[in-house]
Amino acid sequence: FTKYVPDLSIIVAYGQILPPSVLQVPAHGTLNVHASLLPRWRGASPIQAAILAGDAETGSTIMLVDETEDHGPTLAQRPEPIRADDDAGTLSDRLKQAGAELLLETIPPWLAGDIAPAAQDETLVTHARRIKKQQGQIDWTLPAREIERKVRAFSPWPGTTTLWHGQPLRIWQASVGSESTEKAGTVVAVNETIDVATGEGLLRIGRLQRAGKGEMTAVEFAHGGRELLGAVLGEQ
Repeated sequence: FTKYVPDLSIIVAYGQILPPSVLQVPAHGTLNVHASLLPRWRGASPIQAAILAGDAETGSTIMLVDETEDHGPTLAQRPEPIRADDDAGTLSDRLKQAGAELLLETIPPWLAGDIAPAAQDETLVTHARRIKKQQGQIDWTLPAREIERKVRAFSPWPGTTTLWHGQPLRIWQASVGSESTEKAGTVVAVNETIDVATGEGLLRIGRLQRAGKGEMTAVEFAHGGRELLGAVLGEQ
């Protein structure tokens, strides 16, 4: 790296802190494309964090890298609305495109000295910790709106799962339904959607997947899974 002495270096989704010996080499520094509107959601999983939090928007940030994670001054930002049906996969696809376009627009004025880096407001910092696979397990005592966000935030990885007869049942798509007085985790309807009672409201499952089977709609599942009605999910 030091042999070629680049004018500028770029990193994207690079999970390591660069040492000063590397940061000092490019004459115009190292730029990072980050998938959030910094200082909100610094860290390894900003897209998932934004969906989990119920944020109305996120975006792309071009920042000048320093020795602290996602801490350096920003050069440019572009907001991106979070749609009601967005999961981490669809939102990531849009942010990749937007981030690449923003980077290409930012580089020429940065090299020309026409951009003044803006320090991040430390009072507005939030952190997006790395997602672990076990976080995908559903806690049915949570409100339906929180579970629905988790389904979207954890698709395609690590997935959102519950247990049925001791076997994993993956939830691919869901929405929030009406109120319910049933015990959390109880399946109260198996039809066009599979309705499950939660700590607050119903979760209406639209697509799901049994262990060893392919993904299917709730209607397809209902043809051979009527015994799910009345079951309490999450129990061994």
